[in-house]
Amino acid sequence: MTIVLACLVVVLTVAGTARALHESGRAAAPRVVAPVLTAVLVVAETYLAVATEVAPWTLQATLILQALLAPAWATFALCYGRECSWRTLPRSGRLLLALSLSPVLMAAVLPPDQLFYLADFTAERVFYLEPRAFFLYLQLLLCLLLSAGNLETTLRNSRHSQRWRIKLALVGMGAVLAALCLQYGQGLVIRTLDLGYVGLRNGAVALGFALFLFAETRRGSDKVHIARRLAFRSVVAIIAGGYLLGLGVLREGVRLAGPDFERHFALAIVFAVVLAGLIILLSDHLRRRFSIWMHRTFYNEKYDYRTQWINFTDMLSHARNTRDFVDVMLVGLCDAFGFVGAAFVPADFEHPGQARDAVVYEMEPLPPTLPATAFGGLLVYEGGPCTLDTVAGLLSEDALEALQDAGVGLVLPVRTVEGCEGVVLLARPIDTREEHDLEDFELLEAMGRQIALCVRSFRLGDELAVAREMEALGRFAALVMHDLKNQVYALSLLVDNARLYIAEPEFQRDLVETLTNSVSNMRNLISQLTRLPGRENLHLAPVDLMELAREACASLPGADIRFEGAGVRAAVDAEQVSKVLVNLCLNAIEADPAGPVVVRVGVNGGPLIKVEDSAGGIDPALLRDGLFKPFRSTKKRGMGIGLYHCRKIVEAHGGTIGVESQPGRGSTFTVQFARREG
Repeated sequence: MTIVLACLVVVLTVAGTARALHESGRAAAPRVVAPVLTAVLVVAETYLAVATEVAPWTLQATLILQALLAPAWATFALCYGRECSWRTLPRSGRLLLALSLSPVLMAAVLPPDQLFYLADFTAERVFYLEPRAFFLYLQLLLCLLLSAGNLETTLRNSRHSQRWRIKLALVGMGAVLAALCLQYGQGLVIRTLDLGYVGLRNGAVALGFALFLFAETRRGSDKVHIARRLAFRSVVAIIAGGYLLGLGVLREGVRLAGPDFERHFALAIVFAVVLAGLIILLSDHLRRRFSIWMHRTFYNEKYDYRTQWINFTDMLSHARNTRDFVDVMLVGLCDAFGFVGAAFVPADFEHPGQARDAVVYEMEPLPPTLPATAFGGLLVYEGGPCTLDTVAGLLSEDALEALQDAGVGLVLPVRTVEGCEGVVLLARPIDTREEHDLEDFELLEAMGRQIALCVRSFRLGDELAVAREMEALGRFAALVMHDLKNQVYALSLLVDNARLYIAEPEFQRDLVETLTNSVSNMRNLISQLTRLPGRENLHLAPVDLMELAREACASLPGADIRFEGAGVRAAVDAEQVSKVLVNLCLNAIEADPAGPVVVRVGVNGGPLIKVEDSAGGIDPALLRDGLFKPFRSTKKRGMGIGLYHCRKIVEAHGGTIGVESQPGRGSTFTVQFARREG
């Protein structure tokens, strides 16, 4: 049986390694080293357990293989399911890798006779440990335990969508580590290594590798659905067959292996039961079904409302800003009602009837091509929580199809007495057979009112913060104007003195002209600081946008700016639009000084200008929160006024300004004018 289990370990290892290398290539190396090394060690120790004679070099090789388990499993635990690179490793991970090399050095330097004492190895397959071997196995056991702790850390920190993919793999490898710790832990307790337990260890390793291989291959596998009318018969057949099979195995084992088989079989059963219980505890699906069954059986209610409300409000109390609140709110709803994922679509109060970009948690992202008005129907819906089919008539075909593709099943309007703050979109339940009834909707509605009040409070707080920042900016502008007025007065005196005292007429004319222009420019700056451009103070005139773009960018010498498109005429304020172009081009140049900036002029329902760069793109969080709001900057030392000023200028023309950005590919700012002339 020991040899059969060892062969099974080898087969599972070869299958798992081949699959990992086929899918990931060299990137799979940190994941396959530990299983391969463990399989080789299983073969080596199985040979020691059954061989009639053992050469010293065999003991040395086996000892080195045992010591290599420490760095191999440490690497696996630090890399599986994580971003694996030396740069991203925490200090504790690097310390673990360094510590794992110590038993390898001891095993390579010390000969076996200084570590083991073999009384009569042919009669008794037991290694008696010398004091040095005790410290070697102490370090090995410590590294294996720390590796198991890292696997648990990976599982605990994984997101819901990742956990179902890796939990069985981590449980399986945790079982392998547990078996290794039990085997080598006896060396610390009784100072011996009994190879009589190798068969039991091989069985545990085979079980762990089987779980790992199953977890790696089940992602694309189809599930078999058992008919409900046959479920009871199937379960009874499985239990009866398992009971009879267990009795047969136990009887045959006692006959072949003697009385020691009962002890080994009992340990194997306990190990399997503990492993099965751990798998059940990690299953969100089973825990959800058990929780609902408990409450409806013993309490006649699906939820413990006091506990639900305390847990939900406690989660919300940890939010420090709007984004934190939305994140914990979505997590809280998914945990309370057993949803796979959720999303929040906030209302855009600057543009009534429109919505801002959705915040998604463990759900397929909504298409970025959906217009801002796609969810306008949901924002005016005055009902409570409902299914997606109930509000399907309020959505366009594209929006409805996008929500169906994302797996949205329920819709929760987030409303106060003053209006709708947004909409929560809830994906399918974890237990696909769970049906939501009136009790679910009542609790959802109560939580929705609490969410609405919190969202409104955070929104008003953000608006108040912006108002205070604008007030501070106004005070700053007043100080700047005071200084500029003093400079203008001094320059005016200089102009007067130059006219009276400079003898050379030509120099006088140049100086007077230069200083007069400076005074005029400063006065214009003072005027512009007092107000942002509005429709009433624009000087509109038909302008060729291509010529305007070339003239505006001429003030940026040395920049690699390329122009594409044809001449398009539009009625705009040339001075104000030039400021927009200069600001956008400067931002593109600062984002990537070495790359080109492309300015495109064209028509798409109206004249438009596009400014494209090839830099690293803009942070999605900044795009979602509003790049064109005041004091939102992509630069470390930026004030966040430039793009806000650009937006005000474009909106004063009746147009719009937007941005499209992809990380690593660059950004495109589009200025769209509403009218066309010529």
